[in-house]
Amino acid sequence: MKMVKSLLLGTAAGIVAIAGAQAADLPVKAKPVEYVKVCSLYGAGFYYMPGTDICIKVGGYVRFQAYEGSGNNGTAGIFYGSGGMQTRSFNASNDFLYRVRGVLTLDTRQQTEYGTLRTYALIGYQHDGPGNAGDQQNSGTNPGASATLWYGTRGFIQLAGFTFGKAQSFYDMFSQPAYSYLSLPGGDTGDPGMMLAAYTAQLGNGFTATLSLEDPRRTAIANAFNGASFGGLTTNGLYPTYNYGNVTWPDVVGVLRVDQAWGSAQVMGALHQVDANYYGGALTNTFTTGGHANDKVGWAIGGGALIKADAISKGDVFSFQVNYAEGATRYIDLTPGGNGSPYFFSGNAMGTLLYTDGVYGPGGSNIELTKSFGAIAAYDHVWNQKWKTSVYGGYLNVRYDDVAKGYIAGATCGTNVGGTSATAPGAIKYAAGCNPDGDQWFIGSRTQFNINASTYLGVDVMYRKLDTSFAGVANLPNGLAPIPTSTALAVQNVDAVTTTFRIHRDFLP
Repeated sequence: MKMVKSLLLGTAAGIVAIAGAQAADLPVKAKPVEYVKVCSLYGAGFYYMPGTDICIKVGGYVRFQAYEGSGNNGTAGIFYGSGGMQTRSFNASNDFLYRVRGVLTLDTRQQTEYGTLRTYALIGYQHDGPGNAGDQQNSGTNPGASATLWYGTRGFIQLAGFTFGKAQSFYDMFSQPAYSYLSLPGGDTGDPGMMLAAYTAQLGNGFTATLSLEDPRRTAIANAFNGASFGGLTTNGLYPTYNYGNVTWPDVVGVLRVDQAWGSAQVMGALHQVDANYYGGALTNTFTTGGHANDKVGWAIGGGALIKADAISKGDVFSFQVNYAEGATRYIDLTPGGNGSPYFFSGNAMGTLLYTDGVYGPGGSNIELTKSFGAIAAYDHVWNQKWKTSVYGGYLNVRYDDVAKGYIAGATCGTNVGGTSATAPGAIKYAAGCNPDGDQWFIGSRTQFNINASTYLGVDVMYRKLDTSFAGVANLPNGLAPIPTSTALAVQNVDAVTTTFRIHRDFLP
């Protein structure tokens, strides 16, 4: 019995020894994996970056859109640039367009002793059709050719009330993309963004005050002393030459805003430098003798609101914005860009509206500031969880004083004015009716079906009218006239209808 007991104890001891030896051969136990943790401080979609107290959200969207009747640039608007020239226009621009866009956003936030530190960036890819660069119809210099674009429209830092970088202008109140898939006449910078440095003070009870130094919104200053300054009718558009001087100070924007349970409202103003180039030369000829007109200060004022209408249907909103400007036309209509002016061809007719910040003439003359007014409004109605419809409309006008009209008439009417002949390359002369005043108005509706919370599709239809005070006949140079070749077009009011279809998918917007 003792022998059996000793054998069992010896066997057990041997097993323990072997197990201990095997355990010694095993690797050291790994440290616990640091799993990504949800960050609930700033809403859904944020998580902590491993090893830090920084919260990050990765978002973006993918979108497909088709346009009909918008020229070859669906978002620039039907009356703008070479893309706005429809029907028998230069380089056979397209009335039909596909657009595909993919966007990625990065939003990071972190708590500091000075408050929340936020950085935000948006980068995107966009491709416009129809066809591709290999198509015979869309190749070469044709503006209807496919275009691929990489872009960044947001990149800013926010801390303790300060905002630095590229963000939406603080002047904006009305948000066009909330009600329409199309580009509307107005000052909204929500899509392209605006470089700025701003401070927002919290005044309590939902009131804030903002002072923002923003990238200047320049349209054009027209030098009527140089006859070639008007009527450069090329694939780049019908516009006065730029004739702005150097930027020496940014636009100064001030805003007083209130945000409450019923919605939001604000009043705003902006100061804008209007500085002309030399009397006798273009921007490239900086040493032209004869001096230049003294700088002037342009300005804009506005007001707007967003009012919730849940009493009618939950989610309904009404929004509007009204602006008036002198020497700061891009606060009324951002789309024309640096020196574009709306124009449109239809058959043998042409409509045009001259956009400038100011006009000056011969040596010794002053800059005559251009006056402009704009109003836009929309109502968005939610039928149910799946369907909603918006109705929107607006009006804008551009006006010149008698002195500016005299300068423009001398530069655009008749022949051989300012050394420019009606048949010279790039020249356009109006035989009569040289009044640069003009108006635009539009009305439209968008209906949207929500497939789920992040995906929707919809259709948007807009009617637009351009009323021009120019009249009579426009004499265009041979070789630049619309097809078929003609040197005379009736200048008159024109209109157009644009339709677009969109399907859009967000991921963590």
